[in-house]
Amino acid sequence: MSNLTLQIVVKTLFGLELPDTVRRIGAAFELANDYIKTRDNQPPALRSLFHRIPLPSTRRFRRGLEYLNQTVYGLMEERRKHGLESGDLLSLLLKG
Repeated sequence: MSNLTLQIVVKTLFGLELPDTVRRIGAAFELANDYIKTRDNQPPALRSLFHRIPLPSTRRFRRGLEYLNQTVYGLMEERRKHGLESGDLLSLLLKG
């Protein structure tokens, strides 16, 4: 059920249906969510310190964030360059 939800969310946001891309976006969102929840329960000074130390969780979070940035900014560039509209949220945001 969560896989179906993920497919619907990714299609709605970005107009993507490629299984591997959907899976990787879902994994990146899950990593980011887990990381933020873990850090949110820590005192601010400790949270800041842990965010700067290259712990395995911090490195995974940054890799996931980098993948999301590359994917979203790549889609934005492609759509601006070719004037593509998919009827998804990203297209609507680029229009306005």
